[in-house]
Amino acid sequence: ALRFGKTRGSSVGAVDAVTANDNLGQIRFCGSDGTDIEQTTAMIIGIVDGSVSSATVPTAISFETSTTNSGSRAERMRISSSGLVGIGTNSPIYALDIEKASGGDAQLRLRNSSTGTGDDTVLRFLVAGTVQDNFIYFGDSGDSNAGQIRYNHNNDFLSIHTNAAERFRIDSSGKV
Repeated sequence: ALRFGKTRGSSVGAVDAVTANDNLGQIRFCGSDGTDIEQTTAMIIGIVDGSVSSATVPTAISFETSTTNSGSRAERMRISSSGLVGIGTNSPIYALDIEKASGGDAQLRLRNSSTGTGDDTVLRFLVAGTVQDNFIYFGDSGDSNAGQIRYNHNNDFLSIHTNAAERFRIDSSGKV
């Protein structure tokens, strides 16, 4: 076991409570650049991410990496105390929240490098019951739901929405 402890106390044995954003401990990764091994270019950090009270210290885990040296190290992924995972964001609001803040396209890749007959690539959406819906939303800064693809399990239909209104529907018998 490897255990890190953090207190805000200023004397030996003090147990003053930590507060939000306190760093609880780090695992640092350094490699020799031919001169020294002083550059921490990757790090895993425990960070308090909420209000602390008796026996409650909500903690996130942050993963930092660098493309060059310790001066360019940045947080790349975070697992919040509530179990939300953020890639490219330190404030995830969904179970998996991926954000690309710099230029270029935001892309998500699923790749199957096998070439056999049954080696398909599948993106599957499942609900627990039979009356819920599955959605794929399309949005922008003005409207987070400007368009959508919806499958309604209760009535077994697929619909496509544009400008926040249904425009196309295929019912369970295949009628459009």
